[in-house]
Amino acid sequence: MISAYELSETFHPMAFFLSAFVSAFALADLQRIRAPKLMLLLVPIVVFWVPTVALPLYSIFRLYGKPTFAQTKAFHRGWWRALPLLYAMALSIAGIMLQRMDARAFDAHLARASAARLHNDHRRALESYRAALALREDAHTRKLLADELLTLGQIEEAVVEFRLARDGGEPDDSIAFRLASALEALGRKEEALAEYRRFAQSARCRADEEDPVCLAARHKATDSKN
Repeated sequence: MISAYELSETFHPMAFFLSAFVSAFALADLQRIRAPKLMLLLVPIVVFWVPTVALPLYSIFRLYGKPTFAQTKAFHRGWWRALPLLYAMALSIAGIMLQRMDARAFDAHLARASAARLHNDHRRALESYRAALALREDAHTRKLLADELLTLGQIEEAVVEFRLARDGGEPDDSIAFRLASALEALGRKEEALAEYRRFAQSARCRADEEDPVCLAARHKATDSKN
């Protein structure tokens, strides 16, 4: 299954470079018919930004219009004839730089992690969450990282991340239950008991006392007392 992010990661660069190509083509065509400088400046930019609208309109103009521009302008001679190529190169370099910047952004790392989880690629998801946290501290991302660590059996690290998430303000009450389960797996029973009690007294359990997870937490806490 292909995620929306994976589709956009492919489509956006393709759309950018296709728009750059048709924009440079429009500039070359305008030079060929000796269009005024204002048209050389505006038309390629409009074609680049809104190609689905501007390109059909430009094509109609070229098919049915009869340009009467002056034929002997120095701006269209000599090295100026390389202007479309220089323009295309500038757009391509800008596109590559923007793509690299976007790929390293916080949200891009989170999107890649979500895509990796969709394919059950937990190691790639783990790397993406860590890369995101290297850019920005975020309690919710800490919790997601802890979940992946648990899935991969890295329980000690998961405990640390769950605590960092909660201390950072993550409001998910279920952190206490997952943290308790992790601590119990490590044999740290007193700490696990404290977390089971915390979860049993959480807003979630107060709102629904018959919640199976809350019942399990109370049972664990009761067994520990005994």
